[in-house]
Amino acid sequence: MLLSFLIFISLTKVYTIDDECIPGKVTGIQKKDCLCCKMNCWSVKAMEAAEVLGHTPGEDNENEALETLENIKNCVLASCSNLCKTIFRPRPYFNTM
Repeated sequence: MLLSFLIFISLTKVYTIDDECIPGKVTGIQKKDCLCCKMNCWSVKAMEAAEVLGHTPGEDNENEALETLENIKNCVLASCSNLCKTIFRPRPYFNTM
């Protein structure tokens, strides 16, 4: 239930920093670029999941929310690794997702 709430909030509130995260906008600050990339992955994947399912991921079961979060994670790893200084390292307690 918590996961579906988080994804629902992302669908409604993620656009509050849109002015700062316009695609192609050069900010000059790598941290902001990293944040914008992550926010973009979050919003795009959450919207895609909502379109495919026809409702907020997690409304029917928790697996929908977990799959959406896994897709968001994969997007961040694939798209944002070059923008984010932090190396994405495996976290042993979260490998079950």
